[in-house]
Amino acid sequence: MTTFVLVHGAWHGGWCWKKLTPLLQAAKHQVFTPTLTGLGERAHLLTPEIDLHTHIKDIALVLEYEDLQHVVLVGHSYGGMVLAGVAEAAGTRVEQLVFLDAFLPENGKALTDYAPMPPMRDDGWRVPMPGTIRDFGVSDESNIAWGEPRLGDQPYRTFTQSVQLSAPMSESLPKTFILLSKDTPWFVEAAERAQRQGFRYYELLSAGHDAMISQPHALSQILPNLHTGKEIPIGPPKKGPAHGIWIRSGNNYVLTFESFTFDDKGINTGKIRAHLTIKMDGPDHFTATHTTDLIDLAGKVTKKVLYGASDGTRMKVEMP
Repeated sequence: MTTFVLVHGAWHGGWCWKKLTPLLQAAKHQVFTPTLTGLGERAHLLTPEIDLHTHIKDIALVLEYEDLQHVVLVGHSYGGMVLAGVAEAAGTRVEQLVFLDAFLPENGKALTDYAPMPPMRDDGWRVPMPGTIRDFGVSDESNIAWGEPRLGDQPYRTFTQSVQLSAPMSESLPKTFILLSKDTPWFVEAAERAQRQGFRYYELLSAGHDAMISQPHALSQILPNLHTGKEIPIGPPKKGPAHGIWIRSGNNYVLTFESFTFDDKGINTGKIRAHLTIKMDGPDHFTATHTTDLIDLAGKVTKKVLYGASDGTRMKVEMP
């Protein structure tokens, strides 16, 4: 069992993990989703005095009062700033840091050192979210209707206060960076820096920035396996005609695809699941394996096909 503490980003609240949390709990993991002061259900506490240190203290106190140890601390977006501070303040309770499409701060840097400051309201201290939740990759109408009204103003000092670190991030805890989109330059820059510093690195580019809302099933498969070294499977959705997700881990690329099957009368007979793994052995050479399962309506695999590849041009087929 892993203990996860999930730290949301700007304008969000602990509510944004609601679709992911039960999936992790169903796999017997312990999950905490605290809301930072002034946001979500704590919006009534919003004041001009709230800063980054306030939010760092929020999470550090959760670890202390819940007496949590060996925590996998996951920070989304602005939550990466908070993660860095919590690792400094309560690092003995933390086992791993996961930056989920997040800022990756250096000592003495604030969020505004990496990204432009969004416009403030007329009061000069509240920062509304620029755009809508659609801009974070949420496209399902029910998710938009659920998430959009829950977004709230962010206190500006959380963006302008710097984080103080006694040691470079690359020299402390084991760390992972998961990139969710290449549309935002400051997260791409953070991802590149993370790779140079030896972070474990993954890409889930089909999810959009708010993957915990748009693809919670994919995240529920990725997060528990980050510190185990196991292959990361990507599960299918419960309904829908077809689904495919690419995951990148270092020089390995993994695709899982699932689609329903039908007979000539259009009656559903089950589904087909394909799993492709590509390992880049060099700039012009790769090794690939590909398995395809035919699954009946009862969930039983009725036929399995395994493809092996010695390189990118010659494929051999085996029928176990």
